[in-house]
Amino acid sequence: MRISCQGRPALLTTMLRIGAPVVLALAVAAAGCTTAHHVDEATMDRSNREAVEKLSAQGTADSLVTAALVSYWRVMPHETQPSAASPEQADPAALAERALAAAPGDAAIAWIRLMMCESAPGCDARAAGAAFRQLDPDNAAGWIVDLRDAKQEGRDDNVDDILTRMASDSRFYVYHNALVVRVTETLIAARIMTWDSSVRPKLAQTLIDAISLVSVLPIFQRLSKGTCTDPARRAARQSNCLAITQIMLKGDAMVVQGVGGGIRRRLARPGTPECAEVL
Repeated sequence: MRISCQGRPALLTTMLRIGAPVVLALAVAAAGCTTAHHVDEATMDRSNREAVEKLSAQGTADSLVTAALVSYWRVMPHETQPSAASPEQADPAALAERALAAAPGDAAIAWIRLMMCESAPGCDARAAGAAFRQLDPDNAAGWIVDLRDAKQEGRDDNVDDILTRMASDSRFYVYHNALVVRVTETLIAARIMTWDSSVRPKLAQTLIDAISLVSVLPIFQRLSKGTCTDPARRAARQSNCLAITQIMLKGDAMVVQGVGGGIRRRLARPGTPECAEVL
């Protein structure tokens, strides 16, 4: 597949449309179900609530991070940021924090904790980012929160410094596929009592959506609008941003590669080598 620098930027959309159903099919098959039916909101909420309660009580790293992701979806207003959890709902960021405490050397869990901390009131996201980089020091994704803060605070020189650091890293991992496998296996082992043939695929889709929203969407938001594509600083940032997207093209998930390709297409000029990158 080649990136064309002419016409509409369809690569990212194509990647997301191809990648998500493939992973979902694997997850549903693993759960022992091949058909999907309509599930009303009350049934799904009851199933999600039981999953969070049961997984939280188990207290293992995988059960807690799975509970965090299910809980994250429960408090989502189905936009780009989670709403505040009500008193009877588990706090996704707190569950992710517990998961990391149970497995402090697990970089995948540290990544989910970082991304959930980013939007959680009172959570020190910069400290979470520093902790993640200690576990995965060559991962450019570890600078995403620092990049967000520098952008929001108008520190353009710091944005440039962070982009330079990201461009010098060797990989861009968000643990998407590995997390899908881990949390699906954890849910199957939990034997949620309210699961049936209609709930299983819906709950699997819930988890995949939560992982994608937590770990992939913020990356596109931080690197595209107002950063790599800022008209006032685009020329100065071109080299670093192209280097970052090149790393993303070799990322650990198709959705990351799609995001990198989508941003790269916006930056590259027709006729340049960047317009003919092979994924």
